[in-house]
Amino acid sequence: LLEDLNGDTLPVTWNTANLTTNGSAGALLLHHLNGEGKQAQVVLLDTAASADLSISKSMSPVAPVFGQNATFTVTVTNTGPGSASAISVLDALPAGLMFVSDNGGGAYNPATGVWTVPGTLANGASVSLQIVASVQTTNAVYNTATISAATPLDNDPTDNSSTVIVNAAEVADL
Repeated sequence: LLEDLNGDTLPVTWNTANLTTNGSAGALLLHHLNGEGKQAQVVLLDTAASADLSISKSMSPVAPVFGQNATFTVTVTNTGPGSASAISVLDALPAGLMFVSDNGGGAYNPATGVWTVPGTLANGASVSLQIVASVQTTNAVYNTATISAATPLDNDPTDNSSTVIVNAAEVADL
């Protein structure tokens, strides 16, 4: 156990041949920030495979009204350098949005909100899922999609979540 102070270093040695043989993705480094926060970070080894996944989410129409269907497009992109597989995305529809259908771009389970991305996503490739939901509220609804799993581990999780805000207007029937 060492203190993580500015300018300190932590020498680490490992047997890369053994790690490759065992299929290890890297080492786990745990930081305790000033005794209050905790952050776990995976440190990939030079010989470990890596892939950087990102997610984006959009909505059409951009301003749906109460009772109208809205289509949410979720896109996962791999910026490499390696391929990624076993990718799961969590996109549970919040209260106020009622599932209607999806385009089958993978196995989406509306009860759990989990989309299992099919196959392997090569470097530079993207895959999308469209979810159609009926807007059942005029309150603001935050609809978020998050990459929840992938192999190998994504070493940059900062772009693994995307949110759209549904702010439906009421429709007057005069």
